[in-house]
This record gives sequence, C-alpha cells and structure tokens, in this order.
Amino acid sequence: MPPGFAPSTSAYLLFSLFVAEEASRCVEADGLDPLGNMSSKVRKRWVNALSAAGLIEQRGCFLELTADGYAKVTDILSAMLHGGEMLDEAPAFGG
Repeated sequence: MPPGFAPSTSAYLLFSLFVAEEASRCVEADGLDPLGNMSSKVRKRWVNALSAAGLIEQRGCFLELTADGYAKVTDILSAMLHGGEMLDEAPAFGG
C-alpha cells in the first residue's frame, strides 16, 4: 500500500501470515505488525476474531493460517488477478 494507506486489519493479518507461510517462516503475534502501527490490544482482538472464525490458529507462541484461512487468501488473490485480467481485456474509455 502507498504510504499513509492501510488495508483492513483482518486482511493485513491474513496476508501477513500467508506471506510468512510462503517464506516458510514462523510468526509470533507480535511479529504480525512489522510497521508497528497496531496496538497489542487491537492485534489480540483481531487474532481472537480470526481464530474464532477458523481462519488462523495458534501453535504455542506461533500463529498460522488454517486450511480455510489459506484457501480464503488464495481465493482473494485469484479474484484480484482475475479482476486485473478483466480490466486488461476491457475496451478503453474514450471518445
């Protein structure tokens, strides 16, 4: 995102875990905010909500996507890619 902009907190956390998983890295809850913009209370509430929704799980001190969480992120990425392809194929605006 450009400086000064931020994605929704839930998406930010899910994508952060996805990137970590793809890089074969383990992430602690405190490591989910590399920019330091999120208070620990807010992060904990979102981690609890995403966990209750079955999208992430905690293993010891580490967090990871569940199979459903991984599928959700890949579905979002596929939709974004497909949307970009549709824009590439759309006729140009103009007169």
